[in-house]
Amino acid sequence: MFSKEEIIKMINSEENKEIEFKESISGLKSEDIVAFANSKGGGVILIGIRDGSTSDGRQVGSVVGCKVNDSARLTILDKAQSCRPAVNLNITSYELDRKNIYLVEIPSGEYKPYCTEGGTYRIRADGRKRSLYPNELLSLFMESEREKFIMSFKDATTSIENQLEKTRAIIVEETSKMASALTNFEEIVYPTLDSIESSASNAESSSDNVEDAINSIDNNIKDIWSVLSLSLHMLPSIRSQFNKEHDEDSLKLIVAEITEKYLHRYIHNKDDLTDKKIKDHIFFLRILFPVLNEKTIIDIWNRSLNKIIGTR
Repeated sequence: MFSKEEIIKMINSEENKEIEFKESISGLKSEDIVAFANSKGGGVILIGIRDGSTSDGRQVGSVVGCKVNDSARLTILDKAQSCRPAVNLNITSYELDRKNIYLVEIPSGEYKPYCTEGGTYRIRADGRKRSLYPNELLSLFMESEREKFIMSFKDATTSIENQLEKTRAIIVEETSKMASALTNFEEIVYPTLDSIESSASNAESSSDNVEDAINSIDNNIKDIWSVLSLSLHMLPSIRSQFNKEHDEDSLKLIVAEITEKYLHRYIHNKDDLTDKKIKDHIFFLRILFPVLNEKTIIDIWNRSLNKIIGTR
């Protein structure tokens, strides 16, 4: 919740990577919301504020007001819900100079990258929104998946630690019972020690198994990041093409280039092509290019495959 003094300070400052002015609700677009959700710090959109400037040329906002009612609020929420995935935001109305305005607060998204319903990716930078470069898009995807993986990993290791702690507690408790029961019974001390030694060996073996499991998980993490990091090397060469205004045909050419680079780098013969590799690569392309449907991407894959493998 912002105070009126904080809002007035925003209006009297220039638009930047965290603040944007909109004169009316109709001027708010889904890509404006997506741009802030993809940014590291999120941001605020002030609706009912017109761009203006002072006599010395400095940009400031001026309060013109907007409609504040259930219909207007629903329009803003609909734009957020149309994003892919839907963006969570906070909407608050204020009265300034006897005029109503909306403050739309958009936190940095938890499930990056976000795009519009039409598959447009945007990010906020230097007081404006711009398209995401392919390598930035992949980095956002990797960051999101990393956070999910770390949370799952923490849950798994916590469960293992809890089980190990319970096992240790049981061993300590049972050993204490044995020590108490064996007082003054020298004739059974040695057999009991043998039993305790055996139990301790089993406990040590269990600890080794837990450590092996954790090492295995750690190696899997490295494998995943190795594959994703290698994918980054395929993207810079097509960055200049992606910056241009592109239609579906130009996107198909970009997809074909990525696929051919992938096949050149990683596939030596048809035996290397497992179903998992094919599905993973097609899934990767669908994430990057949601405008193209699955059939189109599969057709491009098949043509590229025939072109590359057929020449070997």
